[in-house]
Amino acid sequence: AKPRERRLVGHRLYSEMTEGVGRGTIFNHRDPMHSAEDYEYLQRAVERFRCVLARRDERKLFVVLNLNRQLWIEEDLRAVF
Repeated sequence: AKPRERRLVGHRLYSEMTEGVGRGTIFNHRDPMHSAEDYEYLQRAVERFRCVLARRDERKLFVVLNLNRQLWIEEDLRAVF
């Protein structure tokens, strides 16, 4: 497959939580606002996530891995959880 054009797309709420390289970028591999294929991909991902959340009798572990401390404002990220 040919390489995808890389568009750095932000988010109304979460972009403010980023800093450093790629500031404001949330969707750095997909563009759900301008690509039907990328929007459908995001819809499938959200549906899978909702299915996991719906399994109330099972424990879940959410991991946020931050390899570059300059990319996220830690206090803002903690406030989400």
